[in-house]
Amino acid sequence: MAGARRFHRVWPDPPAGVGLPVTKRKDFVPAMSRCILALDQGTTSSRAIVFDRAGRARAMAQREFPQHFPKPGWVEHDAGNLWDTTRRVTQQVLAKAGLKARDIAAVGLTNQRETTLLWDRATGRPVHRAIVWQDRRTAAACTALRRRGLEPLVQRRTGLLLDPYFSGTKLAWLLDHVPGARHRAARDLSTSSLQTALNASTPTPNARLEVDVNQVRSAGAPTRPGAVPPAVRTHTVVAGDTLSGISRRYYGTPDRWQEILNANRDVLKDDRSLVIGRTIKIP
Repeated sequence: MAGARRFHRVWPDPPAGVGLPVTKRKDFVPAMSRCILALDQGTTSSRAIVFDRAGRARAMAQREFPQHFPKPGWVEHDAGNLWDTTRRVTQQVLAKAGLKARDIAAVGLTNQRETTLLWDRATGRPVHRAIVWQDRRTAAACTALRRRGLEPLVQRRTGLLLDPYFSGTKLAWLLDHVPGARHRAARDLSTSSLQTALNASTPTPNARLEVDVNQVRSAGAPTRPGAVPPAVRTHTVVAGDTLSGISRRYYGTPDRWQEILNANRDVLKDDRSLVIGRTIKIP
């Protein structure tokens, strides 16, 4: 409308007219006065920074963790160390800034993208140390796949080159060298990036997990359907979301909203059931 006053509302209050249900707690802190927590789970340390609404860093905490080098060219991390240091720096940075968890409006997480973890679905415990992105133990396997002429196929399906840096051959190595892993993969094991391991709210593999099924099969991983679960994407609802809008974001078209609805029938009926803060599956 001409002359209308323009404004932007901040979660958890949706923009006018959206009509999404919101439940406010008694200890609710308005988003305008809340902060952003940034977590950087890096290769040698975990770090946390709290930013205020103006973008100023209010506090920072950092902790290093042990590196494991079983053989030349091999690099591993204990997933427990990664979780523990991330948890500790989060506690420290909130204490330094004089904040409580309710004072955080959102959390951003960056992590070691290609570092690969294989874990037990039932317990959540890793069956082996994480193989770090720097690790070169699968260089010979990549060379063998390249000599078989498979690199064009892998690149066409994933956009990636055959290189030990990426996750596919790391996963194949874990299945071949962890006792019983290949046998258990069909029923007990999941694979993920470290973002999943650090995200206590959802035990599903990260959407950006770059393990291509065909690359893994070529490297000798199980070929039975479901032997290693495919990447599962999730989306956390924000103000203004619609099913067609979410479809456009993940698929490049608004027309696949019905697939999203069908995959979340337990919690969704239509756009109005897109409750802010709810996590839904992206099939």
